Amino acid sequence: MIYQKRSLDLYPKLFFMPNEICIICGKQTTIDVNTHIDLRYGYVEGAGQCCKQCYDKTYGPSNDYVTTVMRNRTTLITISAEDILGTPNDQELGAKVRQKYWEITGETPEPNQWVCSHCGGDTSGIDYDYLVNTDHLECVLKMNP
Repeated sequence: MIYQKRSLDLYPKLFFMPNEICIICGKQTTIDVNTHIDLRYGYVEGAGQCCKQCYDKTYGPSNDYVTTVMRNRTTLITISAEDILGTPNDQELGAKVRQKYWEITGETPEPNQWVCSHCGGDTSGIDYDYLVNTDHLECVLKMNP
C-alpha cells in the first residue's frame, strides 16, 4: 500500500478569524470574534453575541407570544459582586435580584401574600414552625388567649 504524503496547509487556519456563535440559537453570526463589543450589533452585555434574527426577535418592538417568551428566557440581570458578597442571606439576595428584574423589565411585582392578618407584618422570612397559615404564631396566641 502506498501512502501519499500530504502537506498541511496551515496558512489559512492561522489567519482565519472565526465568527461569534449566537447565544440563543447556536448558529454562527456575521460578527468576527475580535470585533470590539461597542461596534457589534446584537451583543448582550454579560451574555454574549446574538445573531441578527434572534436579537431582533428578543429585543425588537414586537409583542407577540414567541417574542415575549424569548425575552423572558433571555433577560439577563447583572448583580455586582459587592451586592452578592454583601448579602450573605440568600433570601435577601433573591429579593435584590427580583427587584433588579422588575426595574429592568418595567413589570410590577405580585403583591406579597405572606402578610400577618393581625399585625400586618411580613411573614415571608419567618420559619414555618412560627406561623399559623400566614399569621405570626405570637399574634395568633395573643388574639386567642
